[in-house]
Order: sequence, then C-alpha cells, then structure tokens
Amino acid sequence: MVRVWLTNGLTGDRDSQPAKTALRILVLNLMPNRAVTEQQFWSIFIATGGNVAITFCLPATHHIRHHAQEIHAAYATFPQIRDQFFDGFIITGAPLDQVSFDAVDYWPELQEMMTWRQTHVRQSLFLCWGAYAAGAITGAYVGHQIPDKITGVFTVDGFTMPQSRYFVVPAADVHHGRIVAGSKALGAVITEDPDDAATYVAGHFEYSANTLAQEYFRDLRRHGDRAPRPQHYFLDDGRWLFNWRPDAIRFYRHWLQLLSDQDSAFTDQVSTSPTGISPLTLEQAWIRLQQANGPVIGPADLPLDEAVPATNYVAWNGINVDNLLFVMTAATELVWLVDRPGRPVDIPGAISVLRAVYPNVSIMTTELRQEVANEHH
Repeated sequence: MVRVWLTNGLTGDRDSQPAKTALRILVLNLMPNRAVTEQQFWSIFIATGGNVAITFCLPATHHIRHHAQEIHAAYATFPQIRDQFFDGFIITGAPLDQVSFDAVDYWPELQEMMTWRQTHVRQSLFLCWGAYAAGAITGAYVGHQIPDKITGVFTVDGFTMPQSRYFVVPAADVHHGRIVAGSKALGAVITEDPDDAATYVAGHFEYSANTLAQEYFRDLRRHGDRAPRPQHYFLDDGRWLFNWRPDAIRFYRHWLQLLSDQDSAFTDQVSTSPTGISPLTLEQAWIRLQQANGPVIGPADLPLDEAVPATNYVAWNGINVDNLLFVMTAATELVWLVDRPGRPVDIPGAISVLRAVYPNVSIMTTELRQEVANEHH
C-alpha cells in the first residue's frame, strides 16, 4: 500500500514510524504558508505511488516573523539533522527573489547546506527561488532578477507547470547540466545536472489548483490593479485551470527513480491520451450508484436518489483532486467525478492521480454543460 509519512512539521504525525524501505526526503521549507506546502508535498508524493518519509527543516539562523514558537517546535533545524543521511533533499521557493542574496538572513547557512548535501544526500531538487539561489551557489547558472512577475500556467517542451517568480535564467547563462524544458520568454524551466546530482525547477509542480489564485488575490489586496494577473490560468467566468497535475506526477516519479538508482530518462509515465472512461449521463450514473456495494465518493451538492443509502455515499465538496484523496480509503469502491459549470474537475488529471494512488478503485465520470435541477426524486 502506498504511504507517505510526514515525520514532523505542522501537519505531521510524529508518532508514526516510516517503513524501512521508504525513501527518506529532507525538505527545507521556506514557503510562507508552511502547513499548506507540507500538504502539497504529501499529495504529490502519494500520487506518485511511492513510499516516502518526509522530514521538514529550517535554517537555524532564519528569523521567523509569525508563529515562530509553533514552527520551531514542529520543525528540525539544520544543526539537528546535520549528521543524518537522506535519499533526497528539496529546497522550496521563498518570497525573496526581489532582494539580494546577501540580504537573506540565512544565506551563509544555506551555502553550508549546499556543501553538506554533497556528502549526505543522494539527489537534490531545487524549486523556484530555491533553484535561483542554488544555481548561484553551485555555479550551474546565473539567474537575473526581472521587474515584471512571471505568473501563470505555461507549457514548455511538453511540461505544464505553474510559474510565480521575479527572475529568469537565460539558456545562454546555464553553465552546467542540460536544459530539459525552457523557452526564450521563461528561460530555463527545468535543468538537470547529473554530475552534481541536482535538478533545478523554476516553477511549482507541487501547487494545488487554487494556489495561484490565492497569490493573485493577496497581491490585489497589497498592490491593487498593479498586481499581475496569472496567464493561462483563469477562465472567462473566473474559474481556474488545474491542468498540470499529470506532468507533476510524471516529473516527481522521475525524480524518485533518480533516488532509487533506476532509469533516469524522462518518460510519459502519466498518459496524456484519452482516459478510456466514457462519460455517463446523470441517469446512467444513478443506476451505477445503486449497484455499488461498498463506499462511494461523489459530489456533495447533486441530488441523490433515495435508493443510494446515505451511509454508503461520502460527499466530496472540493473541486481539487487533492481534497478528494483526504476522504478516500482503501475500502472506497467507486469515485464519481462530475465536471460542470461552477464546479470544474480536471477529469484526465484526476483519473491519473486516482489510478496512481488507488489502482483498484472504479471511476465513473459525468460532464455537464449546465447546472441541473433536482429531477431525480
């Protein structure tokens, strides 16, 4: 059974004991909302189908402005884990790409960690500002601050990923490694350096569906109309896309393979072909629901036929497949995905995630072009 252990952190379970075969990953979590970031990593790793034990840490020299006592109680510091060894090491993004490296309070300690990882970590993964900073320390490339924020969802060389940054790495300034994905406008988006066991990602594969929206609304409150609107993300009716999940799973499966010393070539491990599941009408879905014997998960606000026992039906309120995983169990027999106005669901992406985490669960889909009244009673 797939299992991801959070050995510490604000949302972790310190009493759980990871399996001895689980890959050990250290995450230097520098994101402002650490609890959300913890759950994003939990979600993406469980979707890969691998067994992973995650430890979260902080630089000891970092001054935390809010909830410092709670965060320090939940997190390890670098001196506390210095003597340990890990299969993987991740440095997250941080809201620091508009300041100089010398102005970062923990910059010397970060440089020390970058040296430490060469003898204590099998593979390293650097994300967004973490990639910008790591590239400067290792000399892999030279990044440049830019005045206008790159924000939105972009597809480059077959990888769709959210971007949220004030820096760019021109291809000409990459000195070590191979650019896996990049463009003139976005710069190097994914860079692999096998000689240094390092991967640099300028964006955020781990983002949840609504993360860019939350960042945008935050920036609107701070800067008003000057806040840049994420590109290729919002639909005309204000909803947002969540179309990068299959590529996120593909990327992180590839990275876990590097940790396991398996074939490191990027492959289409998550199918981008049709799902192979034919959409059902509401009437057909109702018949299938009535036939289910075990627990069923479906939309919370569609009318249910009386023939479906209430104790057998688990309502799912979210539109984000990450939330769906929280209400699923190994006993879940059937998941009903409904894509409709006001409650969009990325059905191909959701199916990819569900098949990775619960390969035996049955899935049915319904696509509605307009909202429906309660016509099934």
